[in-house]
Amino acid sequence: MKIGIIGFGSMGSMLMHKFLEAGTLLQEDLFISNRSKERLSEIPERYPKVNVMKNNEEVIKSSDIVFFCVKPTDMKEVAEATAGFFKEGQHICAVNACIRFNQLNTIFPNASCSIVIPSVTGEVDKSVTLATFNQFVPEREITLIKKLMGTFSSVVIIPENELGICTDLTSCMPGFIASIFSIIVEEALSRSTLSKEDIHNMIITTILGTSKLCVDQKMPFDKIVERVATKGGITEEGTKVIESAFPETVRTLFQRTKERRESTILNWPGHFNKKNE
Repeated sequence: MKIGIIGFGSMGSMLMHKFLEAGTLLQEDLFISNRSKERLSEIPERYPKVNVMKNNEEVIKSSDIVFFCVKPTDMKEVAEATAGFFKEGQHICAVNACIRFNQLNTIFPNASCSIVIPSVTGEVDKSVTLATFNQFVPEREITLIKKLMGTFSSVVIIPENELGICTDLTSCMPGFIASIFSIIVEEALSRSTLSKEDIHNMIITTILGTSKLCVDQKMPFDKIVERVATKGGITEEGTKVIESAFPETVRTLFQRTKERRESTILNWPGHFNKKNE
């Protein structure tokens, strides 16, 4: 099995490292290209047998499965520029939540295509990868994609029309969580003489412990609230504030991310039905 990666940014780099660290692929079976050659300079020193290619055409002609790890705003241009290099039997995998199969099919007619959405938390092997497949993908290719992405994550296969909200809940969520707790750290700093590092470590340890309660003891969120927020206590007062003020923030967050996805998707050729987002 020969794997190509077009685009060596955060996701492309993570895929390479994870596939090789897990032993899922041999170095010589991996083919990589990137617009900026400087970013590829790190590869030969660590992985001397990985094939660093001159251009995307060479990657495509050498690979069975090609991962497009480019920015959503660049995907259309890159796809159109490379479409003529693909042959029947190759699999196209878009690592991109802002495209849809009916749009890919305008550029790659009748091609076997998947959309996969990893998360940055895959770097520590604790993540969900979303995957969806078009009607041209045979079962053996679904199995291959699941095996590849399963080396560092839990693969969840979803319908295409669930990509939006599920991306918010997985791939985007580390950024949302970090943003929320950054605000909490800054506010706590203004009310304490402790260092930022001390406050940060307190919160991180508490987040980790809360996660372990959920996972190890299968404790739902509402049960944790019930355990900590005793009637008439300090925590209950805080949870009342969150329950009153935070829902509107969450509604706005989901609406804004939905609108941003739609604006990117609508710049592609092909019809996009907003009701399916």
